[in-house]
Amino acid sequence: DSPSVTKDSPVWSPDGLRIGYSASASLDSGPFSIHVIDVDGSHDRTIAATDPPDVEFVGLADWSPDGQTILYATDGGAGTGLWTMTPAGRDKAPLRDEPGDFGSGAVYSPDGTKLVFQADLDGGCIYRSDARARHLIRLTQGCSEGFDLDWSPNGEWIVWAGGHHGPADAEMMAADGSQRHTIVDDSSVAYTAWQPRQTN
Repeated sequence: DSPSVTKDSPVWSPDGLRIGYSASASLDSGPFSIHVIDVDGSHDRTIAATDPPDVEFVGLADWSPDGQTILYATDGGAGTGLWTMTPAGRDKAPLRDEPGDFGSGAVYSPDGTKLVFQADLDGGCIYRSDARARHLIRLTQGCSEGFDLDWSPNGEWIVWAGGHHGPADAEMMAADGSQRHTIVDDSSVAYTAWQPRQTN
């Protein structure tokens, strides 16, 4: 219960015992922080926060499948970059931090070996990389911003909101960028998520 603070982007820990989330006093100017809380709402811990002028923004992106790493975005004024840290907020290290926005909507593949994200490279499109964001493969051509990305549980498909027909369609493609198709074409999709496992 925090009426003066916006809390969003919740991500489950792989063991289901904790939840990571982002918080901000103002969506435009912050201050911004990243938290980890126990699933019953107890033990809310701040693990990263803005520290102007060096860090103007921090936001949670994803929790690695092995539970050892939290992926997050930072902005020091030149654009967002991807960073990692432990769930305790230690060992903060950049994956890729350079001018322009890099890594929006970043999520790990189910096996933790790959990332998919949006970047302002070659006009702003969706990319896949290794888990260290070193080897980039462009998956989409001429796209609008891709955000709220997610992988299928078998790692063979990617779904996201933000297609080229409007600001918030839902689209899918194979993990290699082929077979791209729109699944909701009415510009009303705010979020996408893939059920973690199949049910009978």
